[in-house]
Amino acid sequence: MVRPKSLSRIVWSMLTTVQIGSAAQQLSNIPRQDFWVTDGAVNAIAVTNDRVFIGGSFRYVGPYTGGGVPIDVNTMQPVAKYPKVNGSVHAVEPDGQGGWFIGGEFTTVGGRPRTNLAHVTAAGEVNTNWIAHATGGEERGRVTKLALDGDTLYAAGSFTHLGGEPRVYVGALLSASGAVKSWAPQASSNVLSLAVSPTAVYLGGMFLQLNGVSRKYVGAVDKVAAQTLPWNVYDSPLRDFYFVSNTFPRALAVGHGLVFVPGLFANMFDYYGLVAFREADAVSVWGAGKANSSLVYELKAHDGELYVGGAFFQIGGDGENGHVSRNRVAALDALTGQVLPWHPTNIGGWVTSIAFAGNTAYIGGLFGSPNPAPSSGDHTNANNIVCFDLTTGEEVGRRRPFNNEGIYSLAVQGNQIYFGGAFDSLAGVPHQHLAELDRRDGSLKPWHPEVNGAVTALALVPGRLLVAGGFSTISGQPRNRLAALGLPLLDVLPWAPAVSADPGGMFAVRALVPTGDHLLLAGEFTAVAGQPRSNLAKVSLETGAPSSWRADTDGAVDTAIIAGDHVYVGGRFSMLGGQPRPHLGSVELASGQVTPWNPAPDNWVTSLSANSTAVYSAGYFANVSGATRTGYAAHDRTTGTLLPWSLETLQPRLNDSRVLATETAVYATGFFRHLYPVWGPNLIEVSTDAGTPSAWDTRPVSYLDPYLILRDVDTLFLAGNLFTSGGPKRMGLAVYEPAGFSRFTQLTSTGTTTRLRLSADQGVAFVIERTADFMDWTSISTNIAWEGIVQLQDASAPAGGAFYRARTSQPQ
Repeated sequence: MVRPKSLSRIVWSMLTTVQIGSAAQQLSNIPRQDFWVTDGAVNAIAVTNDRVFIGGSFRYVGPYTGGGVPIDVNTMQPVAKYPKVNGSVHAVEPDGQGGWFIGGEFTTVGGRPRTNLAHVTAAGEVNTNWIAHATGGEERGRVTKLALDGDTLYAAGSFTHLGGEPRVYVGALLSASGAVKSWAPQASSNVLSLAVSPTAVYLGGMFLQLNGVSRKYVGAVDKVAAQTLPWNVYDSPLRDFYFVSNTFPRALAVGHGLVFVPGLFANMFDYYGLVAFREADAVSVWGAGKANSSLVYELKAHDGELYVGGAFFQIGGDGENGHVSRNRVAALDALTGQVLPWHPTNIGGWVTSIAFAGNTAYIGGLFGSPNPAPSSGDHTNANNIVCFDLTTGEEVGRRRPFNNEGIYSLAVQGNQIYFGGAFDSLAGVPHQHLAELDRRDGSLKPWHPEVNGAVTALALVPGRLLVAGGFSTISGQPRNRLAALGLPLLDVLPWAPAVSADPGGMFAVRALVPTGDHLLLAGEFTAVAGQPRSNLAKVSLETGAPSSWRADTDGAVDTAIIAGDHVYVGGRFSMLGGQPRPHLGSVELASGQVTPWNPAPDNWVTSLSANSTAVYSAGYFANVSGATRTGYAAHDRTTGTLLPWSLETLQPRLNDSRVLATETAVYATGFFRHLYPVWGPNLIEVSTDAGTPSAWDTRPVSYLDPYLILRDVDTLFLAGNLFTSGGPKRMGLAVYEPAGFSRFTQLTSTGTTTRLRLSADQGVAFVIERTADFMDWTSISTNIAWEGIVQLQDASAPAGGAFYRARTSQPQ
C-alpha cells in the first residue's frame, strides 16, 4: 500500500508486494520488464535490499525496450508510448495511418501473443483485432520481409503457415484486418526478399521452383492469381550473363521499369554482383561488379537513384575493371548503374537497412560507432545507426540513440522512424564493466566507477563491495584485479591485494567467497600480494595479506563454494593440494588439507552449489563417481557418496551449465531435449531429491549460455550474455519475481492528482484501490499488466492523502 502525504509537498512511499495466496512462491515465467539490460556479458551479481550490483564485460546499460522502437526524428528518443517486442524485428512497413506492420522472430508484442507478425497502431498499442501469426518452417517461422501495396500486405520468410492457413514462405493479408488472402504462390524454399510493382510480386531467396516452375533464386508471380510469370533472367538474351550462383538474393528493389537483383552473374571478365533487369522482358540493362549478393543486404530505389547497403568495399565497373571504392553503402544511377559521388564514411560493419527522411539517409546495421564517447559532440553516432546528408554524404542530425545489438530494419513515417532489430534495449547510456541498479525499479544509478577491464566476480561483506576482474584501475585508482569499495558511497578503499596472472588473464579471479574475517579467491592466478598461490588463496579482509592456507591446483579453478567446514572446488585441474583430484575435490576450510573425497568426473566442472544435505555440480562430464551422470550430479555432504539425484531423463546436452541449490529446489541452466525437442529450456527448476522438474522453466531456449544464477529471498536473478529467457530476449540480465506480484515503485503527487507507477507480472489482472481509513476501499483502476509496468493516475485523491493497494487476481 502507498500513501501520499501533502505536508510541505513531501511525498513518501512504501514498497509493498501483493501476491496470490497458494502461488506466493512460484516464480513468474516472464522476467521483470523494468530491469535494465546490457550489451554484453554479466559475469557477477551482488544484491542488497535495495541495490543490485552487476559486473561483466558490457559497455552499455539501458532500459528493456524490446526489439522494435519508434523514435522521434527531432529528438532521437523513443516516443512516449509503444509496445515492446519480445524478440527480433526483421521487417517494418508504415501502415499509412501513423502505425506500423512489423515482422520478425518474436512471440509477443506489448505482452499480447503475436507470433512473428503484428500491427501496431498510431496510438502505440497492439491492434487487438489484427492477428495473423506466422508459424512453422525453419527459424521458428521468421518473417523476413514485408511490403504494403494498396490494401494488401505481402509477407515473406521461413514460415509455412500464415494466420492459420498454409502459406509456404510467402503470403498476403488484408492490411486493414489481417485476414489471409487467397493469394498463395508455392516456393520450394525460404523467401528472403520481395518487391512489388503494379503488375507483379518479385521474390528472391533459396528456392529453385515457384509453383513447380523452375526459377533459380529469383522469380516473379502474378499479383492476382499468384501464378509464375514468364519473367525469368535465364530466358532473357544472355549477352554476357550465363549463370546466377547460389549467393541467395537477400534484397530486391523495383523502380523505373527495372528490377534490381543482387547475385553472382558471370560475364567474360569476372562477375556482376548487381544487375538491373527490365520488368517487361527480363532483359539485362546494366551490371555492377564486386558487390555480390552474399554481401548485399539492402536495396532502396529513391529519387532516381539506387542505394545499396551490405558488407562490400567496392562496387561498379564490369566486374574486373572500373569498380569504385565504397565502404558498405553506395548510390548508383538507377537507369545506368553508374556509381555516384555520394560517399559516406565511418561505417565499420554490415549495413542491413536504409531509410530516408527529407534529405537524410538513415543507415542501420551491425557496426560499432566510430566515435562512441558520450562527450564527443552532438553528431556522435551510436552503435549500429548512422545518418548522412543525401547531398554531401556528411554525417548529420542529432546524436542517435545508443542500443545494444544490430538493427535489421528501418522505416520512416511522419516525424517518426521505426527501429527494428536484434537489440532489446535502445536509448540507454555507455557504461562499462560495473554498474549499480535500483532494485525497486531496475533502473541504472548514476554511479560510474570507470573500471578499465571486465569484472568477473563480486561479493558483499559488512561495509564493503569486493570487486575482481581484469582491470588495473577503478575510479582512477590503481588496483591489480582486486579492489574494495566502501558502502554506502562506493569510494575506493586502501585494501588492495594484487593478483598476479598470465598477461591478459581477464578471468584470473573467477570466484570471491567471504569466510569470517577472510576472503577465498579462486581462479587462474600464480600469486596474491606477492605470495605464490596457484589458483586458490585466502586473504585477510582487514589487511589483504594472504594467509598461510594453501591448496594449490595445477589448472584453473572455475567454481568454488564453502559448505560447512569444507571448501569444494571444480574446474580444469588434475591435482589439488598435491593429491590427484581430477576436476573436482574438497579441502578443509581451516587447514587447506585435501579430504579423501574424490568423485573424479571425466571432464571439466563449471559450477557448484550446496544446500544442507548435498553438493550439486554441473559441467562437461558424462561420468562421475563411477556412474553415468550427463552434466549434472549430486553428492551427500556427510558421506561424499553419489546421490540418486539425476537429470538423465531430461536428456541433457553437455554444456557450460550452472546450478543453484536451495533447501526446496535446484535451478539448472542447460539444454534438455526431453522438455523441448530442438534445444530445451535454458533454466529449469527441479526437486532436490530426484531431480524431477517442476512446472517452472524459462522455455524457450537461450542463444548463449547464462553464467550465473542467484536467488535472494523471493527474487531469482539470471545473468550471462545474450539469451532468451521465458520468451523475452534478454541481454545480460533477467530478474524473476513470484507469479502474480504487483509492486508500487514510484509515487508523485500534484494538487489533488496522484500518479502511481506499478510494476507487475505480465498478463496478470489487478485492481488498484484507494482508502483513507482502511475500511472502505474505492476502485480507481482495473488493468492487465501486459508489459509489466503500468502508469496510473488518480485525479480524485483526497486532499489529506490516501492509501493505495493492488489487488491481484489469477494470471490471464
